Amino acid sequence: MSVDIESLTYREARPDDVPALLALWEKASGWGPLTAEKWRSWYVDAPRGPALVVVAENADGLLVGQIVWTPCRMWVDGRECTGLRTSAPILDTDVRPQSTLGGRHPVLELYGTGIALAEKRGFALVYALPDRRWIRFLERSVAFVSFIPRLRGGHACVARQCRATRSPPAAMRVTEVNAFGSDFERMWVQGRDAYPVRTLVGRDPAWLRYKNGGHLTLEVRTARGVLAGYVALDVRKGSLVDHFAESPDDLVDVLNGAVGWLAAAAKSSERLAHLASVSALAVPATAAALAAAGFAPVEYEFGFFADTLDERVALEALTPDAWFLTAGD
Repeated sequence: MSVDIESLTYREARPDDVPALLALWEKASGWGPLTAEKWRSWYVDAPRGPALVVVAENADGLLVGQIVWTPCRMWVDGRECTGLRTSAPILDTDVRPQSTLGGRHPVLELYGTGIALAEKRGFALVYALPDRRWIRFLERSVAFVSFIPRLRGGHACVARQCRATRSPPAAMRVTEVNAFGSDFERMWVQGRDAYPVRTLVGRDPAWLRYKNGGHLTLEVRTARGVLAGYVALDVRKGSLVDHFAESPDDLVDVLNGAVGWLAAAAKSSERLAHLASVSALAVPATAAALAAAGFAPVEYEFGFFADTLDERVALEALTPDAWFLTAGD
């Protein structure tokens, strides 16, 4: 049954909305069910505070849409600020108009409501790497057109190319890790100004535990035991969701080491045996290091948008070429 979208109202979610949001997620997201515990770990107990969740409510009081903004520590033009990472836009099938023309679209209304709340609370910027299913819609939406630069992907074939040619650099030690200590904080502080970029998502230990705790994470250390960098892999997708090193030169060794470790491990590990390839998001700040580690361009594009909410954050600092950006950011 379709619903008159002009009658929908938009507001910030309340704690007692969670059961309805979980039901909406299971019914309409296409991502399967979500437990209350997982919701809490993702959106309530996040390192920089609870997420801002905006919902669409119909005339009967039922929730038929949502968007989530997760607070994150940002580093923009040498200054720390707090941004919001936009994610999980969900609409019930009954409120999905076929066009953005000639009326209010629930996604744009959810977005506008969230932006108004974010500005009042002093957040400096918003950004997203939207699901590919949303990219065509966003490109058609006049309100978003200027926020959709295109990002090129990268690809490395572990099974065919890298197994035979990649091994960890002799001076580097690669180890799987499940904890992120103070040396990760040191690496972040040392490295955040080392790249030719204007904008980075903060990578302190608390954030790494939050973002990468469910992924295979490899730390890469020098022969003296100094942490040079890390790589986090979504094993199911074969995607590098995060990587960082203290300097661009170190990033080459870190990626080389990680790809070599994965190539060797895939021969003997049942968990990794399915990896025929490993993919990564490439931006100008990381493209050379990815190429040096055997990654080659493929015909795949990531969607991206960002906007400033603070006059001290220049819009030019938020173009994708100005970011150190990974698929998990």
